[in-house]
Amino acid sequence: MWLMTTFGFFSVVRDTQHPGHLLVRSRSHNDLTELARRFDARGLDEPQILEMPLADYRYRIIAPAPAVAEVLGNEIQDINYPNFKNEVARAHSPKRAQLYSQIWMVIREHFLRRPTKPIAP
Repeated sequence: MWLMTTFGFFSVVRDTQHPGHLLVRSRSHNDLTELARRFDARGLDEPQILEMPLADYRYRIIAPAPAVAEVLGNEIQDINYPNFKNEVARAHSPKRAQLYSQIWMVIREHFLRRPTKPIAP
């Protein structure tokens, strides 16, 4: 799962080496530092940031799936802005907001060229 938040971009996958844990990966040490701080703010053990210099996502944390769900779920509950990209520019940086806008545009263009059909229940 990819997650774009006001404070970072993450790839979250099951950790095959640690049952019941998730691997949260990022290309930015700062993004993971901010995520780890949110664990601590919620009274959870702050995960250690690991570095894998040759990996696609150089930085990662390993944390119990329920803890990751709690932190990210609380982030969703704490949303207090009406426009995501504007909030990214305010809370993080205009450069990050521009990057997210480019990603948004690529996805938008894909679906404009290729209309989707509703999925039957």
